[in-house]
Amino acid sequence: MKRTILSIGLAFLVIMSVNVNGQEAQPLKHTKKVYVDGDGGLYIPDKKKIYLRMSFSPEENSPSLLLRNQASKSARTPEPFLFEGPGLHTIVHSTEHYLAKVKNAPTPADIFFVNVDANPPKTKIEASKAPFVVNRKVTIFGKPVSLTLSSTDDSSGVEAAFYSVNGAEFTQYRTPVRFDRDADYGFRYYGLDNVGNAAKVLTKLYSVDLTAPTTSHSVEKYSVGNVLCPLSKIKLRGRDVKAGIATVNYKFDGQKESKVYGKKALSLKNLSEGDHKILYFSADRVSNVEEAVIYNFYMDRTPPIVTAPILGDQYRSDRLYVSGRSRIEIKATDNKVGVGKIRYDLNAKTNQRYSNPFGLPVTNKHYTIGYFAQDNLCNISKKKTMKVTLDINSPKMKLDFSGNHYFIRNIHYVRSSTRISLKVSDNLSGVKFFSYSLDSNPAVSSSDPFTIAIEGEHSLVLVASDNVNNRSGEQTAKLIVDDTPPKIFTHFSVSSLESTPGATPPSSAGAPGMPSFMGTFPLKSLLFLAATDKSAGVAKIQYSLNGGKRRPNVGAIRFKKTGEFSVNIITVDNVGNEAQKEIKFSIKNE
Repeated sequence: MKRTILSIGLAFLVIMSVNVNGQEAQPLKHTKKVYVDGDGGLYIPDKKKIYLRMSFSPEENSPSLLLRNQASKSARTPEPFLFEGPGLHTIVHSTEHYLAKVKNAPTPADIFFVNVDANPPKTKIEASKAPFVVNRKVTIFGKPVSLTLSSTDDSSGVEAAFYSVNGAEFTQYRTPVRFDRDADYGFRYYGLDNVGNAAKVLTKLYSVDLTAPTTSHSVEKYSVGNVLCPLSKIKLRGRDVKAGIATVNYKFDGQKESKVYGKKALSLKNLSEGDHKILYFSADRVSNVEEAVIYNFYMDRTPPIVTAPILGDQYRSDRLYVSGRSRIEIKATDNKVGVGKIRYDLNAKTNQRYSNPFGLPVTNKHYTIGYFAQDNLCNISKKKTMKVTLDINSPKMKLDFSGNHYFIRNIHYVRSSTRISLKVSDNLSGVKFFSYSLDSNPAVSSSDPFTIAIEGEHSLVLVASDNVNNRSGEQTAKLIVDDTPPKIFTHFSVSSLESTPGATPPSSAGAPGMPSFMGTFPLKSLLFLAATDKSAGVAKIQYSLNGGKRRPNVGAIRFKKTGEFSVNIITVDNVGNEAQKEIKFSIKNE
């Protein structure tokens, strides 16, 4: 307790001069004043100048005298004094007894109590029971609420409380304030005590949220309309503009209990083929619950059906053969959403997208074609393979000769007895057909041997095709039938001794089968042997001397001894036609 000591022994009145100034934060102006409670307690505002007057009557309008303290005795205007801070203060009438014994408490008659009130009241706000959440300093309620203000003051007591809603004029609080519309509210309030101390204006932000949240879904990755596939995912998104989402709930088809949606999109990989639905809804943080939304969709788990027909030449035996003209077409059909893409590879290399029928690289080779298709969702067919062999070469044709045959300068020389046959082979798909045509005769499709009876030049036209229609084209072979043996010629290096000068030596002509006598020739004469053939040509010339061993004709025959001689000459052309001739002559020493 603080005390103020007076040196006079008269009763006095306390008079206050109140300076009322509105605070900037207060929307209403309140006058500072003196307040006396029901028990006679005196309360004054803080920091107010105090002047003392002395009166000799308790009457309110009785004359009084303004007292001067020692500091203002000679001043025209008395000096005021201030109480030392807020709280309970005393004005004490000093006596000799009091001065002698300062520590002794004065009698109640000598003490005057004054309460200095410097602090405004404190005001609390309380909302009626309702679900709520605080979001960025805004208290959001999920149903209508009533706000109750209660103020307390530890000195002069509470005079009133005031409030303002959304910027409206401040109103004295008397009954709870009700918020029952879905709206935002700025609520300002303060308390006022009995000496005019107004508290700072406090602001609370409220919102009443009576609107349920909304939820939407989106399909991630794969969808065609309302058709989904096992890799599709459903993403749920709840939206609430005030309180915010508490939970997003969902359930598939006929499930009894809903589940709380997490952060990840919902997987559909375990759903069966066919029609499905998902039911979903959200609840906000103040217990507003959305009416359930149903999304119907179809689960497509069936991949496309893929085939790979061959367009053009093809033949199947031990394997499937195609030609360089063949094309591989890949076809796919889908029962629900259509085919998205088709891909293929050759021998497990260079996977590429199919667009149009394609041919194989132009080389004889075995190929494995892998192919599959994907629908416009995520369903991919199992990879199929097809093995094909590309055959780009036509059959090979060859004339086969049994008997005499000689080939030079692209001409086949044969005899009428030579057996001729056509041999045709194909290294891949096999021979489909072949034929030959001799001169202008009709074509013959046979591999049986044949002969050509007429001597002379002939033309043989050959043609063949394999099983994938690689056609050889017409090939022409030139043949000459030669049944005529060569002609033999003999000639000595000198004239016969029986011949006259300038006479021709005896010719090689003689009676058929009989040896020709050439005449008598000098020692060391040379005999030359020769032969000509009109078609196939001479293959060899041999001779035997006096019945001896046959010898090849490799040059002129020189006679170093005298005597009678017989030379048997044999010549053969390149197709085996043989001619023989025997000549006789004498060698003498001149």
